[in-house]
Amino acid sequence: MRLFHQYEYRLTKPERNTGALFQRVREAVRSVRGDEQPIRFYLSDESHASVSPCARVLKRFPGLARYSADELVRGSGTLTVPILTNLTGAWEQADPNGEFGLADADILGAIAEGIPRRYPFWRAAFVFDEIDWSGSGEPVAPPASPMGPRGQFPNTPAPHPASCLRPSVTLLSDWGGSGRDLYLVATVEVDPPPRDAEELPPLPAGVAEPLDRLGKRHLSSPCAAPSPEEAATLAEAYPNGYEIVTAIRKTTDGDMTGIDLPHKLPPEARRVVDAPSVTAKKPLTAALRPIGYKRNTKLSGRGASTYKKRMPSHNEATLSFDMGPMSQAMSAMMTYAGPMWRHTVTFRFTPHQAHSRMDINSQETMDKVAENAAAVVKYLEAEFIPPLDALYGPAPAWFEYTG
Repeated sequence: MRLFHQYEYRLTKPERNTGALFQRVREAVRSVRGDEQPIRFYLSDESHASVSPCARVLKRFPGLARYSADELVRGSGTLTVPILTNLTGAWEQADPNGEFGLADADILGAIAEGIPRRYPFWRAAFVFDEIDWSGSGEPVAPPASPMGPRGQFPNTPAPHPASCLRPSVTLLSDWGGSGRDLYLVATVEVDPPPRDAEELPPLPAGVAEPLDRLGKRHLSSPCAAPSPEEAATLAEAYPNGYEIVTAIRKTTDGDMTGIDLPHKLPPEARRVVDAPSVTAKKPLTAALRPIGYKRNTKLSGRGASTYKKRMPSHNEATLSFDMGPMSQAMSAMMTYAGPMWRHTVTFRFTPHQAHSRMDINSQETMDKVAENAAAVVKYLEAEFIPPLDALYGPAPAWFEYTG
């Protein structure tokens, strides 16, 4: 097993400047390496802006033309968009031309400074790669296959520039639902302790110091990557896990036979114009706390509520409820995961519920939905979790999950 820590940083409003963050990362990484670092980048023109940001970049920096390519838009069949990238085969967005050489860091910094006004890229990612955080002087190991929370199967490229498991820092700037989103994620590889250890040792001071120069670490996402032998075992087990999910969903998304629901709710709630606003946090917490689930504030917000529970096997159950920031329609799912695997099952709140989301038209309905949800969770703990524990086995006590 290879073990990684991924840290997402909290960015205040004054810090939300792509160019300034690029220079901050550059200086922090230079303090570790003592010289300039290799930088991987991915710049996508998918925004269909009236003036192509890729064209603007190439007009100002014509030497970057060797990184120019077209990428198929997922699900479109034929639509392609211009991109500029030198990502290698460790990522899905690898340069199709095979041009993986490094670009001048000053030029990349100038591009970052122009985002988003001069260069309104749909997605801009800068990966400061191959960071020897410990200062050992040894070559950085090749990227690991994304597993667990970051991926489902072994030996697949990372689907997202921030999800490649490799000692690095990724600065990601892209368009979200309500504006420009900025993410800063640092990845550190550590030696896993013996399996019978009780706790994971803290990061050495020499590693923590440059990480703290990047800003305030907000969210920690430990990730484990399998050895070739472990990858083979997981690939063999995963289809059986998928069969368990498929069987359970016939109940949780269907007639819900065998689930002791405390409330009978209409299968198709009607939307009410100007329905009173409701709160989901209070009734969900009241219903789930008695059965051991704690609300994770770092993963909650914008209409979403996340609850977690570590099982005796040290595998972890996560409940995700989403009512959306602008609607009152609730959906729910449970994810059960170990260090190198995960499975998710969706569930509804009443038998034969017409849609995956239930309209919440009153606080009384929300309270009943929360209590029904707790009943479904009890059922999942009895029918869904035990076979997955038997299939994959327990996790080490020292493994830490996202939070």
